[in-house]
Amino acid sequence: IPGNVGEGVKAWHLSRKNKVSFMRSIAALLAEKWIDAHLFLIFGIAFLFFQPFRPQPVYYAFLFVLGAITGLIVLFYLMQRFRWIEKKIWSLAFMYKKIGLPVYKTYVHMCRLLRQVWKNKTIFIFIAAAWGPFASNVFQYYLLFTPAAIPLPVGGVGTAYLISVCMVVILAVPAAPGNIGVMNYGVYSVLILAAENYGIKPDSAMLQTFALFT
Repeated sequence: IPGNVGEGVKAWHLSRKNKVSFMRSIAALLAEKWIDAHLFLIFGIAFLFFQPFRPQPVYYAFLFVLGAITGLIVLFYLMQRFRWIEKKIWSLAFMYKKIGLPVYKTYVHMCRLLRQVWKNKTIFIFIAAAWGPFASNVFQYYLLFTPAAIPLPVGGVGTAYLISVCMVVILAVPAAPGNIGVMNYGVYSVLILAAENYGIKPDSAMLQTFALFT
C-alpha cells in the first residue's frame, strides 16, 4: 500500500479482531518497532566500525536514521529513569490536547507492553528471532551476486551486510505500491557506495550488473 499505509491498516485490523482500542493496537506495533530499533542500532554501529565514512547520500540518510533512533532511545530511558523529565515532556504535549492525549495513551500502552515482554523474558525470543531473518537476508543477497555477475570484492559478504542494514532505511521511505522504484534506486546507490568503499569507480558494464541485481 502506498506510503507504508499498510502499518496503519494492520493496526486497524488488529484493533477490530482483538476488540481493543486503536491506540492500544498502535502501541503493539510501536513496541515491535522499538525492539527492532535497538537491533538496528547494534547492526548500524557494527557497520560504521568496519566501513569508512564517505560524503554520499546513502551515508547521510543512514546516519540521520541512526542518530534519530539513538536520540529517541536516550530520551525514552531518561523518561523512564527520571519521572520529572517525563512529566515535563508530556506537559508540553498536553498543550495540544487533540494530539497530545492520544499520543500519551499510546505511549502508556507501549510502556506496559515493553515491561510485560521484559518481565516474561519473551523479549529475548524476539531478539533471537530477529537475528535469523537478518542473517538470511545477508545470505540471499550474497547468493544473488553470482547470477547478477557482480565481481569481487564488491560482490562479497560485506556488501550483502551493507545492503541488509541500509534496507531498513530504504523501506521506510514512502513510495509507490511495493516500494517499486525507491527500493531499486536505494539498492543501486548502496552498490555504488560499496564499490567506492573498495576504491573502485564503477564503469558502465558494472553499473549494468548493479541494475540487474536490483
